[in-house]
Amino acid sequence: MKFIRYSLLSLIISILLSLPSCGPKSVESDPIDMRPSSKAWIPFYGLEYIVYKNDTGTMIFKGQGRNSYYENKRYMTDASGFFSSQKDYYADFEREELTFESDQTSYIISYKLESDKGDIGDWDYLYVKMIDGTYYSNELKMITYTNSDYDFGQIYSYKKSVTLNGVVFDSVYFIKQSSRPMELYYTKKDGVIAFKLNAQELWTIDK
Repeated sequence: MKFIRYSLLSLIISILLSLPSCGPKSVESDPIDMRPSSKAWIPFYGLEYIVYKNDTGTMIFKGQGRNSYYENKRYMTDASGFFSSQKDYYADFEREELTFESDQTSYIISYKLESDKGDIGDWDYLYVKMIDGTYYSNELKMITYTNSDYDFGQIYSYKKSVTLNGVVFDSVYFIKQSSRPMELYYTKKDGVIAFKLNAQELWTIDK
């Protein structure tokens, strides 16, 4: 009887020792590169001068250089299995940023691309922002690639063509809001094509 109890105790100890240690495990995956098709949504090398105009004059923006880097982040957690410990999956995700600044004003135009993935699939995001000083901004948020049907909460409206200051633009993504900058217009071909700073002041790209 003692031998049976001893054997049973030894078996339990062996099983416990064979179980994974407590606490989540970190698993590092291969880096996630931005897809070339997504990079094309920022149609600049990074050092260009972009001119916008309206009835009163012109506004010049200069690119500050296209910046590519990687950000390490957790993209998935696996807690399946009765005896298995939680696994947190991490990877380096590529990001690209480009800003245009104007020496004449405090306005800034910024572009940011982010690659990402998770349980719902893979996707790339583009953020296009018009910044007016410290407190005001307007932003478009668009998916440039995904293999998922998930609703990512994109922020934009779309029209096949829009006429702005007498110029016709095709395939236009835009957003309107009540606070300044009131309107922001973007195309994949030319980037930000127009912005409306207030009810009367609409600026369009000088092509």
